[in-house]
Amino acid sequence: PYTTLFRSGKRYLDTVASLWNVNVGHNRREVVEAIKAQLDKLAYYSTFQNTSNPPAIELSQRLIRMFAPEKIAKVLFSSGGSDAVDTAMKLARQYWKLTGQAGRCQFVSLKWGYHGVHFGGASLNGNPLFRTAYEPLLPGCHLVESPYSYRNRWNEDDPARLAALCLQELEDTVQRVGSQHIAAFVAEPVQGAGGVIVPHSSYWPGLRALLDRHGILLISDEVV
Repeated sequence: PYTTLFRSGKRYLDTVASLWNVNVGHNRREVVEAIKAQLDKLAYYSTFQNTSNPPAIELSQRLIRMFAPEKIAKVLFSSGGSDAVDTAMKLARQYWKLTGQAGRCQFVSLKWGYHGVHFGGASLNGNPLFRTAYEPLLPGCHLVESPYSYRNRWNEDDPARLAALCLQELEDTVQRVGSQHIAAFVAEPVQGAGGVIVPHSSYWPGLRALLDRHGILLISDEVV
């Protein structure tokens, strides 16, 4: 963590690495020098209209190699997590239109989940702090219980039983809304802003199987 000394004489520690994105620390000389070297070669170039540049291509290839076990074949860069989530939502809707199922346009997400500050992501947010002031939000967004043993509607503190209850509620929601209307389920593998909620090991495999059974896409918001 980086220590800053202000005029007041107080010392502050950045123990959360800013927005959790400065995990290598502040003012690391090798990072600063790498940025300066890149600015000397190419400061900026848009990839908006099917154009690219060597650093973006090299980084894309490196990420694809890193995520080979996940069978990642393409990389789309954004300016932040909120952009990434809204883009994923648009891609999900576009996917179903291209497959002749334009009626799949709704989304399901978790209570206490956080998916950004743009309108789409805010509609998925499960924490009232990040959604109430902007309602009504995007229609067709449904919240289901999070596998959070500290706060859940069943007061269940056994992680395995809680995972099963959460998956059953999701199943009930899919049946109520209709899988033919649901584009994707959106969730963080570990919920960050909601309280660093780590689900039981049975939750995500069960979730994957449930979504596959109903043909629902999974958007894994792994920004944190």
